[in-house]
Amino acid sequence: MNPPSSKPGSDAAGAADTQAAPARAGQAPAALTPLSHPPVSHPPAPLAQRRAALDPKSLQDTAQRAARALLRQGEASNTRLSYSSAMRYWCAWYAARYGAALTLPVPVPVVIQFIVDHAARRPDEGSEEPGQNAGDAEVAGQSAELGDSSPTHAKETKRRTRRTATAALVTQLPPEVDAALVAGGYKGKLGAPSLNTLVHRIAVLSKAHQLAPMGPVGASANDAGISAAAQDPGRSGRAAQRPSERVNPCADPLVRELLARTRRAYAQRGAAPKRQRALTKDPLQLLLATCDESLAGKRDRALLLFAWATGGRRRSEVASATLENLQRVDGDAFVYTLTHSKTNQRGDLRPEDVKPLVGSAAAAMRHWLAVLHAHGVREGAIFRRIRRGGHLAEPLAAAAVRDIVKSRCTLAGIEGRFSAHSLRAGFVTEAGKQNLPLAETMALTGHQSVASVVGYFRAENSLKSKASRMLDEA
Repeated sequence: MNPPSSKPGSDAAGAADTQAAPARAGQAPAALTPLSHPPVSHPPAPLAQRRAALDPKSLQDTAQRAARALLRQGEASNTRLSYSSAMRYWCAWYAARYGAALTLPVPVPVVIQFIVDHAARRPDEGSEEPGQNAGDAEVAGQSAELGDSSPTHAKETKRRTRRTATAALVTQLPPEVDAALVAGGYKGKLGAPSLNTLVHRIAVLSKAHQLAPMGPVGASANDAGISAAAQDPGRSGRAAQRPSERVNPCADPLVRELLARTRRAYAQRGAAPKRQRALTKDPLQLLLATCDESLAGKRDRALLLFAWATGGRRRSEVASATLENLQRVDGDAFVYTLTHSKTNQRGDLRPEDVKPLVGSAAAAMRHWLAVLHAHGVREGAIFRRIRRGGHLAEPLAAAAVRDIVKSRCTLAGIEGRFSAHSLRAGFVTEAGKQNLPLAETMALTGHQSVASVVGYFRAENSLKSKASRMLDEA
């Protein structure tokens, strides 16, 4: 039999078989050689020749703007505003204290100075700090001159010192700098901020060091990070670590220890975080009683019940609720699909994000939907502004949800600190009062932490415990 005739490409195939043979025999295969095709060999390559070819080592201005837009649109608006506000404050404080523009990386002493400027503390005994009570210091000085060292006087002096330390908390921020920051709109009021605000601003600076390159600081660290990538040809994975990331001052052991002990100092003084009052079932009914048959009344009634009955929705979730995600089922009931939330930033489809709306809450929604349809609104936001003349306008902002809750509380004559979060806290607290299963409650609220929900449950159940009523029980 004649051997098969050679065909075009048979030599290449034979060479491939020759290279593959050692591998089959258990030997190490030969190293692969990189492709060396010229760019013009790829069919789309002529497109780059007809247009301006991109430089693979840098980003064009249009690509930078597109990347920044994606970063902004993929970030919660409240987070973006909060971070921008914190960075504006950092820049203003630094300029007032150091007379220069804030640049990264920030030295560790600057972060420590920021903490002592904003963390309220008791004056050290024997020090001459601005917050110390001058009257008590004068009495102590007079007693020392008289040589009064009696035990009774010593106890009285100690009590005075303790009262002074409790009443006169001090910071290192000069009064004129404090006043300038308030006048410039960087602070809301004079004095030390809350501990949560201080910790948040330190966290924002840490994030800025992770994202931004070395140099002047702007309001957005994300924008600075994109600009750095545009000029960093070797940026990929861990190799993209910049000097500003490696020298993050907020991760310094001294800064972390100072923050930890500052938290303990606040806790020892009993400075608990201020919490909003919970709108449980009974006070919520008082709010609903203020909602009349006007457009605002129907809208607010539907809004309050939607936010409360679907598991205590956050104000951003209420403001962004859309008709497309509201589905009517069983004639009188609805289900709402929560496509984006604090715990579902990527918009994954999860069964637990389908929230029921039944009973009085569903009835209030039906009435409001009838109003929307009468005004020709069949898509978009569910809850909208109402302008003069009864015209429905743009979607409500998240802050408007808070304002509605506070105004309805005022109309109902309910005193206390209330906000949009009072609806969420009220739902969880009411579930605890009624001893509802923890898993069922968390399925509606979307809480990921059992400890957060259990805290509400225990707060209410403790009021009904027999142990707390032993003195009054017969």
